[in-house]
Amino acid sequence: MKKERKRFELTFDENGKPIWPARPEMTPERLAAIKFLDELRSGSDADIPKVPLACIVYVKDYQEIPLANEQYALVTVTTGEKGDSWRLAVYRGTVKPRTKMLFISADAALPIESRFRNMDIATYKEKKYKLGDGVIVTRLRPYVKRHIYRLNSGLLYPLKDFPELKGLKAGTDAIAALNVRSEETLKTLVTVFARRKFLASSQRGTDNR
Repeated sequence: MKKERKRFELTFDENGKPIWPARPEMTPERLAAIKFLDELRSGSDADIPKVPLACIVYVKDYQEIPLANEQYALVTVTTGEKGDSWRLAVYRGTVKPRTKMLFISADAALPIESRFRNMDIATYKEKKYKLGDGVIVTRLRPYVKRHIYRLNSGLLYPLKDFPELKGLKAGTDAIAALNVRSEETLKTLVTVFARRKFLASSQRGTDNR
């Protein structure tokens, strides 16, 4: 379970003056933690490879991120011994190292299934895509933002919730098996169907003249 963020409450002395918390001592350990967090937030996205919207990955390591609101951890995942590897931020306590998990890209639109709606992993909203007359597709859109800005490439789900992926090796593409679609693809289809409808309506207007 992810930890709840601590809420700051200001207290006052007997004269009504605010009592501000003491500034933390800038020890070498704290300075190193600040530097590490700044590097995570300011780096480039060059180390995030192009991977499928949904695939099985192996979690190589797990490291809690200091000074990150006690919420986040940094993991390194790989698609196999000779495959791509990259880092991403997850909620603390939701991932175990040296295990296989399901990676879902931040650009994925997911089926409306309870196993995808895991509030310990992310928050979600339902989004409707109108694909022609009377055809509406509803999908789950996960909110991936972790405040570790460049490490928001996706989410990790436990494989126990996806029995159809049991026994498959890291690197296996799971898009078709899980019926995962791309947000970009769905938006394109909405535009295409809307344009077709407009052109058909324009043609009928021309024929009726």
